[in-house]
Amino acid sequence: MRKDIPKISPLVRELMPGATEEELQEATENLRAYLAVAYRIFRRLEAEKSGTNEDSDLDGV
Repeated sequence: MRKDIPKISPLVRELMPGATEEELQEATENLRAYLAVAYRIFRRLEAEKSGTNEDSDLDGV
């Protein structure tokens, strides 16, 4: 993970004020994984719309 990215998302900390540090870290990891999938879907749809195959490197992932 990059050094400038916090271990726990401030958004997650705000949405889960009563959670333990472990729960916050797990929720942050889940959020980041979800956003990565959503971004991959977005990129693939954009590539299909433009008729290019910019995500060919993601096909096997």
